[in-house]
Amino acid sequence: MKLLLSLLFSISIFAGESETHADRDHHYFDAYLAYKVLTKTVLTVPTDVYNMAASPFQNPSHSLAALGLVTALVVVDKPTTTFYQEHVESNLDLYTLKTINPDSNIAWLMGNGADSWLTYGLAFHYLSGFAFGDEKSQVASLLSVKSIVYSIGISQLLLKSITGRQRPKSDLKECTDTDPDRTCNPYDFGNWHTPSLSPDSYGTSMPSYHVTMFVSVATVYAEMYDNYWLPYIVAGVLYASDIKGHHHWVSDLVAGGIVGTFIGHQVVRSYKEESGKPKEGITIIPTLNGVTFSYNF
Repeated sequence: MKLLLSLLFSISIFAGESETHADRDHHYFDAYLAYKVLTKTVLTVPTDVYNMAASPFQNPSHSLAALGLVTALVVVDKPTTTFYQEHVESNLDLYTLKTINPDSNIAWLMGNGADSWLTYGLAFHYLSGFAFGDEKSQVASLLSVKSIVYSIGISQLLLKSITGRQRPKSDLKECTDTDPDRTCNPYDFGNWHTPSLSPDSYGTSMPSYHVTMFVSVATVYAEMYDNYWLPYIVAGVLYASDIKGHHHWVSDLVAGGIVGTFIGHQVVRSYKEESGKPKEGITIIPTLNGVTFSYNF
């Protein structure tokens, strides 16, 4: 199983690499390229924030459709989540990805379980991009890191605190689970709490942070490499690790997928918008009659 997962992840992060390497000459360990990519990734943060804040109002029909879908799923959450627990979680509860290098000094940063597989995979992809002078690899991995950070801020800290929804009991059909922070009532919202990064279960059901995170990264890779199936398969494989440990209503999962897709798309959009802008400065263009000066701003 681990060999299969490693192969899937390796295929996904190198999807499209052959085209990139064939299209241009590479300078190994290109420090200037790495600096340029890192600088642009950081400088586009204000654009990310603006796009994510403005886009729902610029595309109200999409926003209302997403809200309507999640609301409709909340209404039928009791039967759909009961079915999900009995037929999906039970059948996919096949493996648990162990934490990579749990005793290292950076274990707190790299995460636990499937999270560590994602973060170490991104680190490996970035370092390989730096070693081979591959700009797209560096961009995809750094934008994915931004997506993870935004997923924490938007999903874990903001939306979970606003909705305050209780997680479902692990056996909705019988409702004998004695955990006081879980419920059989899909409308148990408003259990507000102080925003926190801790994995406490009280009022932290909607949306699913892990779905948000995995889907946001998958969206970045899908748009960067124009591959719209393999990144999402890998995201699904990562999420399915210890699937019963997530404890979510079906609508939580869908909401997380919508938010994750939104975050990943906006991050790539901001970077591409910035890359498409003319560079500021003076350009000297030789002509038949001499030279032409132009100033871009």
